[in-house]
Amino acid sequence: KKDSLYYIADCDKVSCVDTLFHQKWTSELPEGLASYSKLFIKGDVLYMVNFGYGLTHNSHQVKSGKPFFAAFDIHTGDQIYLNVLSSKKKMVNGFVRADDAFYILLENEIVYMNFADTTYSTLHWNIKKYGKLNQLITGDIFVIDSIKGIFTSIAFDGVNFPVYSS
Repeated sequence: KKDSLYYIADCDKVSCVDTLFHQKWTSELPEGLASYSKLFIKGDVLYMVNFGYGLTHNSHQVKSGKPFFAAFDIHTGDQIYLNVLSSKKKMVNGFVRADDAFYILLENEIVYMNFADTTYSTLHWNIKKYGKLNQLITGDIFVIDSIKGIFTSIAFDGVNFPVYSS
């Protein structure tokens, strides 16, 4: 919600409606691409992160669509870009938004995008060596410093973040 307007996404479109649910604009999405997603606003841009899964009646995740992120002009609904992260049906395992960027975690990749740019970077993860990526850790965790004999905090700081893998 922003300025008495609501932004809604479903598997076919992204829409902006007023408090009486009168449609201000709609932007169609490619068929079969969208599923569970999150929307957020930064400046005059509406961002959409699609997670590549749907939810069953008991909130179980089922692969649906493809993971992507997109941006829309908040006033007109014009699509600024849409970046599909995988040609295969993969699910997003984690997503976090920092002040100037966001991170998306897939099974074997970490995707980073800075809001000042429309390009993104992908870090490929060695599953055989480190296990599958399961989740971004945004809270504090502590590890023992074996040399000093004290616990040290490892925390997401907007640039670096710990991940949980299998």
